Amino acid sequence: MNRAPRSRDPLSLRSSSLRSGFLRNGCARFLRARMWLCAVVLAALFTSTVLIPSCALPTEAAAAERGDLLDATLRVLRDRIPDLRLKRSDVRDLRTRFDRAATSGEQRELVRHFLNDIPTSHLALFSTYAKTVFERELSGVASPTLGLSLTQIEGEWIVGGVMRGTPAEEAGIVRGDRLLAIDGIAPGKSPRLDPRHDDRAPPHEPSHIVRVRAGERVGVQVARGGDGVASAIAVLLPVVRASSLESDRLGVVRREIDGVTVGVIPFTFIYSRETSRHFMAALSGPLLDADALVLDLRGRGGSGIAMLALLSMLENETFVGGLPIVAAIDQRTRSAKEVLARSIRERSIGTLVGEKTPGAVRPSHWVELTEETWLLCPHGPIGTDPRGLEGIGVEPDLWVVDPFPDGDGADPILEASIAEAVRQVEKLRSLTSETGPVRSP
Repeated sequence: MNRAPRSRDPLSLRSSSLRSGFLRNGCARFLRARMWLCAVVLAALFTSTVLIPSCALPTEAAAAERGDLLDATLRVLRDRIPDLRLKRSDVRDLRTRFDRAATSGEQRELVRHFLNDIPTSHLALFSTYAKTVFERELSGVASPTLGLSLTQIEGEWIVGGVMRGTPAEEAGIVRGDRLLAIDGIAPGKSPRLDPRHDDRAPPHEPSHIVRVRAGERVGVQVARGGDGVASAIAVLLPVVRASSLESDRLGVVRREIDGVTVGVIPFTFIYSRETSRHFMAALSGPLLDADALVLDLRGRGGSGIAMLALLSMLENETFVGGLPIVAAIDQRTRSAKEVLARSIRERSIGTLVGEKTPGAVRPSHWVELTEETWLLCPHGPIGTDPRGLEGIGVEPDLWVVDPFPDGDGADPILEASIAEAVRQVEKLRSLTSETGPVRSP
């Protein structure tokens, strides 16, 4: 189903027929200043009252005498999820298998499988390294990286994402490429491969990051298409400090199609501090004269508080000027982004394009289990879901399938989102030419 854009006058501030006049008389500068002032006031309000300083997720230390990984995990679950019922026989069996495991990696995998049987999202094991990177990403802070993430699908190691402006992108690596080796070692056996940190929510793909330190150079071998034999290449990637926020800033682009200017704003995360600023910088800078906006909400979630601030901006024509808005979503869109996507639809802010989201919206916090392992743990009883989205998700208005891991870097969801934005602008222009200034329902 294609929804009409929010109410707007096609001859408003951003319409092409008046835009040049406003640019000449300085109104654009006034609008830009007012937009930035509102953004600063909102950011200060949220930061001083409810925004968590370092990350959207609270952190708690475990008890001093926490025992091994299994003991600590069971203790936290009993304390934090009051409606969780565990059979004694199942716990005894798990303990027996845990004690018999030959390595700490096998023990961790047993605990991970146990957690995945509990019917809730945002329940997962993170290494201290992965937790630190994740917290820094949510805050928009750079970390040492190659610029790529990994997932495992049907036994193959796949590049799940590539950050813009990083060595991985400069080497020509794209999402969907097969990773064959890290420093000449198969990825699954590489000491650089951090343990998986995904939860039970779809799409059920193991998520990993590559452990690196500033100043290192890491050799990777990648392949693209088919069995990858003919197209395999080896590159030496320097480790740089980069962030998803900076990647998103580089990803703000203008697409000119048939006389329509579409602005694309990516949100890898809903950042705890920088989301509003990122949005406003795009609108007041490269997308000042855009005719429509595409918000790329695919991938991980983020801060619920920052999401509410962004939502208020999308509803306020001071910020978006009544522009048609399209939001790209997929089966990896989760948490705060899912709540935002549903709000965009329910409040008639825009149109959703892509795939159904997984329904992973439980608020969560960190609990330390051991020196090297943390638990991402949901708040409260499993049966509590005030949003009504857990395990259900949000369906798009316009369905488009993501071919990942195939497609050789193609992005049909983004292209369809841009095409839908163009269609909506052309529809408004057609109505204007036939009837004069109108407001869409």
